[in-house]
Amino acid sequence: MDEYLQDSDRSRYDFLPPLRETLDSYNEFPVSPVSSDWASSSCGKKLERQFTFPNVRSRNAFVLDIMELESSFGHHVDYNVSDANVFIALQTKDLGMVTNLDLECSRRLSDCAADVHRSAL
Repeated sequence: MDEYLQDSDRSRYDFLPPLRETLDSYNEFPVSPVSSDWASSSCGKKLERQFTFPNVRSRNAFVLDIMELESSFGHHVDYNVSDANVFIALQTKDLGMVTNLDLECSRRLSDCAADVHRSAL
């Protein structure tokens, strides 16, 4: 990875765990969840999921949760809203792959969606 980063960028990514020296294929990264509604994208470099809500009010509550999560994590979440559906794609864009930060965001977003569903807005 060092050959891809400028000297000024190296310190920006010190918080990330080191990458393995070699990846045989992108199918190895990220680790695919065993029992989850999240799935790897067709290119294997993003984690994706569509959330469906019973109404627009519930959907809006979830979108507010997304914005709060982005603020607290300092990590951008790509999402697309259509009717009562929210499609989310997670990726650490600076590295072009899914990292532990994306996996943690996916867990938090799943919890937020479950909370919205339980609240019966």
